[in-house]
Amino acid sequence: MDFDRIKMHDMGMTSDNGEEEIDAAGGPETMTIAEFNRACLVGAFTTDDGVGYYGTAEQESGEIVPVDGSASDRDGHAFTHIWWYGK
Repeated sequence: MDFDRIKMHDMGMTSDNGEEEIDAAGGPETMTIAEFNRACLVGAFTTDDGVGYYGTAEQESGEIVPVDGSASDRDGHAFTHIWWYGK
């Protein structure tokens, strides 16, 4: 993903006319921690948009991730991904 030029509708959060869309699959978006941090730093994800959880590519942990670009692999855990649930 190229988060330098991201638009909210590119993340499936709004339609082209600005109306909120709902993910048809109803599931979370998963991404690496680095991708999530870049998205947060350019404002693609905020606490008003949803909630993210640390995890791996296969499973979420239930531990909420900060939405400020400071997510890390959490010492002592094998977290590699973020599971993002948009509103």
